[in-house]
Order: sequence, then structure tokens, then C-alpha cells
Amino acid sequence: MTAQSRYAWVILGGCLAVALAGVGWLSVTAQRLHRVEQQARADAALGENARLALWRMELATSALIEREAARPAPDYISPGGREPFDVLHFQVSRSGPTATTAVGLRGDELRKLMKQLSWDYLQYVTQPPASVAAVSQVSTPAAIQQQRNEIEFNARNRFVQQLPSQAVLPASPNPKTEPRPSAGPMTAVWLGEGLDTLALIRRIQVDGVESIQGCILDWPRIRTWLLEEIKDLLPTAQLEPRTSPARGEEYLLATLPLRLIPGRLAKPPEGSAEFWPVLLSAWGGILLAISAGVALFLGTLALSERRAAFVSAVTHELRTPLTTFRMYTEMLAQGMVAKDQHQEYLETLHREANRLGHLVENVLAYARLQRGQRTQRLERVDLGALLAREERRLREHAAKAGMKIVIELDAAGPVVALGDSMAIEQVLFNLVDNACKYARAAPDSRIHLIARRQTKRVELRVKDYGPGIPREQGRRLFEPFSKSSQEAASSAPGVGLGLALSRRLARAMRGDLTLEPTQNGACFVLALQPA
Repeated sequence: MTAQSRYAWVILGGCLAVALAGVGWLSVTAQRLHRVEQQARADAALGENARLALWRMELATSALIEREAARPAPDYISPGGREPFDVLHFQVSRSGPTATTAVGLRGDELRKLMKQLSWDYLQYVTQPPASVAAVSQVSTPAAIQQQRNEIEFNARNRFVQQLPSQAVLPASPNPKTEPRPSAGPMTAVWLGEGLDTLALIRRIQVDGVESIQGCILDWPRIRTWLLEEIKDLLPTAQLEPRTSPARGEEYLLATLPLRLIPGRLAKPPEGSAEFWPVLLSAWGGILLAISAGVALFLGTLALSERRAAFVSAVTHELRTPLTTFRMYTEMLAQGMVAKDQHQEYLETLHREANRLGHLVENVLAYARLQRGQRTQRLERVDLGALLAREERRLREHAAKAGMKIVIELDAAGPVVALGDSMAIEQVLFNLVDNACKYARAAPDSRIHLIARRQTKRVELRVKDYGPGIPREQGRRLFEPFSKSSQEAASSAPGVGLGLALSRRLARAMRGDLTLEPTQNGACFVLALQPA
């Protein structure tokens, strides 16, 4: 890896680190905002359901209070007329309490309760409930929720206080001289030392005597009944006695001194489960874009390195023949060469010209393939006839390296393949040229050209008996411009393009070019489709 490549990798790594850090920070921020939004949605949905549940319970309990308010005054001191949720009716005056038959209370419980129902105590607990005071204008979600609860409670409290008093009172003996008996509104309070007894109480005045009438309610049954009414809205809700002054942040009933604990919703609000798929999709897109960018960077870097290697190798490859051309032509032009050596000099110039022509031909052919220009339409090619036609040129080229060509054809009959004859000739010449370069010092100077028919393909083999190709070098053997300037200087002439071009030509003919492992030398196999 060159210093320029290392510098490019450092820049790429830094950019990726910054990009991933930024995307990670955005993901964490989005997740935090999503949790806030999800909590806000859940709180809003819970608050809406709680308000609906409060109104539903207010309507149900207001009917209970209205029925109790319509009860005639004598029923509070005489048995009978009990409602399903009534446990005990009582009346308390300054002289003491009076109670009817209790339902579900033992004698000691009743005596204890009646002992607590004093006039002064009931005077205190029958004060009308106060509305929740309005708060100042605020903008936080919790304060907005508190303000909504206060508005709802005050509205329901006004509704409860407007319930009419329908008590049926005894007629006055002398309506002209005595005032008409009156009854106050029915109020729900908690009684007892532990404030665990729910009662409905009203003030009443008969014949100038003021009394307090009321009934003890079956609190467990009422709680079960009300929770069943709102089960579809708040399945985990609970009801608790409210014995302290009302606070705006709570969900409170106005008809009964109860506090609603909403619990949790049965299912999260809509839209709360869409965040993670969107975030994962975004991360997938980002990683895909990063992968594409890295792949583009690698391709660009590899192309840049190949171009640099190509320029370096071509520069070295052109230096020797150009130097030979310049020196030999100057010597011939200045008459420095004896006449009997002219032929030798001209043959050298011709050999170097062929070498340059072969190099340029390979580069141009590779450029055509890179531009997508394939070979001509495939046709039937007789490999035996093609070898016979090219034998003279190949023998002359091999003879210059001190090697000889041996052609072997399939004895079973003509070897015919689908391909382009000009492309096959170019591949064949490149393979023979490589054998002449790298196997010229081998004890066995033969280059075998073997054409055979196989079961599903036709093979043209080029085998030499040179030093062979190491396995580690064989991995990048077919890569274009695989030679560096140092390799080009220390190896046989060439820029490392012949084999890459030959494989591309073979695949353009729907065939392939491979290196077959052998014990000695190198063997390249051009496989084509049979005709």
C-alpha cells in the first residue's frame, strides 16, 4: 500500500467515524424525543379516558343521590324503603341520633357508629365541598394536565350542586303562620374515626326543629359497581376515599368524595410502535449508503492504483524499444554501422516494432472491452484449421526465443467451437508470447498447443515446461496491469495485461480462460462452447 493510499484510508476512516457519530447522536436524540412523545401521548390518552370515566361515574352516582334526596323525611326514622346500596338510615338532632334497622352491621358496630354521629360532628362534615382554585397560566405538559383536571372538576362540581332537592316533607299544620319545611342538598361525606364509612347527609328543618338526616352506603359494593362501569376505559383503575382537600393534579369525583387512580391503558396509543421500524430502516439505508460509498472508494482507489501501475509499467516497457529505435536509427543515419551489419540492425528494429505493436494492440483491445464493445457475433470456428493458419507466425515468434511449437489435434475428428476467430487468435498469441517470455530458459523448449473435444466443452491448451507460476502469484494473474514498476523491471517484458485481456475475450465468447495446476511448467486452458 502506497503512502497516498494510506492517506486516503485515514481520511475515509475519519469521515466514516464522524458520520457514524453524528448519526448515532441523532438516533439517541430521536429515541429520547420519541420516549417523551410516547409518554405525552400515553398521558393524554390516559387523561382523556380518566375524564370520560369520571363523567360516566358522576352520571351514575348522581342518580343514586337524587333518589336518596327524594326520599321522604319520615323514612329516615322508620324501617323500609331501603335502596340496594343503603346500609343504615339515621336522623340526628340536638337531642341525639335516631337510626332505623341496619343491614350488614353487627350490634357493636352500629352502637360505635351511632356514638360517633354527634350533632357537632355532622355540622362540621356537612359543609359543601369547595371547588378547586384555578391556577396561573403555565405551559408545561404537567401543568396543562393539572389545569384540565381542575376545569373538569369545577364543571362537575357545579353540576352536582345544581341537583334539585326533592325531599318529600310532611305538611305544616298551619301553613299561614308557620314557614314551609325545607331540606338542604344531599352531601356525600366520610364518617368515623378512620374515615372509612361513606354516607349521604342532608340538613332538614321540620316544625322549626333542625335535624340532619342521612344514610350509610355500602362502600365495597359501590366501588365494585363504579369500577365495572369504567372497565372498558380504565381496566386497571382503582377508587380511593378522598379525605383531604381537593388538589388539582388528581382525578376527583364531585358527587362522592372519591379519588380515581387511572392505572394503565390496556394498549399503548396508536403510533407508539412505529418508531423502531422507522429507525431500523433509516439505519439500514445509512449503512447501505456507507457500504456503497466504501465500495465506490475501493473501486476508485483500485482504479487509481491500476492506472499508476499501468503508467509505470508502460513507461518502462516503452523505454527499451524507444531507446533501441533512437540509438539504432542514429547509428544507421550517421553511417556508423558496417554494411554487413545493416540486416542485423534492421531485424532488431523490426522485432522491437512488433513488440510495440503487440503491446498497443492489447491495450486497444482491452479498452474496447472496457467500453462494452464485445467481439463479433459468434460463429463456427474449426480450431484445427485456425492452428494450421497461425502455425507459421507462432513458430517464427517462438523461434526468436529459442523455442518450438508442437500442435496436437484430437484424433476423433475436427474440433469445432463457437467463437470469434480473431479473438481466439489473439488469445492464442498472448499465451504463446507468455510462454516464450517465461520458459525460454527451460531445458525443454517445447510449447504444446492441444485442441480437444470434451463432454460439454471444447478446450485449447497451451502448455510449456518453464519454472511455472507460484500459487500466490496465480491469485492475481488475471488482474489487469498487475505488474508494478519494480516487477516490470525485474521480469520479462510486458505490462501484465495479456492474460487479463485474454480472459475477458474468452468470457465475451461465453467461455473462460483458466490456469490448470501441473507438476512442471504452466498450462493455460481456453474453454469454449462446442458448435
